[in-house]
Amino acid sequence: LLVWTALIVAMIPLLLPYMHERYFFMADIFTFAAAVALPRLAPAAVLMSTASIISYFPYLTGRFVVNLRYGTVAAIAAVALLILELAYLLRSPAQRR
Repeated sequence: LLVWTALIVAMIPLLLPYMHERYFFMADIFTFAAAVALPRLAPAAVLMSTASIISYFPYLTGRFVVNLRYGTVAAIAAVALLILELAYLLRSPAQRR
């Protein structure tokens, strides 16, 4: 349930138009919580946090140091990891590795 929630709150601001960096707060929290529950999701939490930092930096400092496309790529990679983990968890125990 935690992975599903992290995936939903990460995909909503990523896919909908006119969503700004502030809408990723909940995605950061739930991705981190999922990584605490399932340590193999730590890369997803790091990627989501990296995307947030990249998007918050211009707002907080007024300077663009890193291209915002890198933040988008990090957020998409985090969502991909969450999708893979959810697909793994939804398989029957006999099909899991």
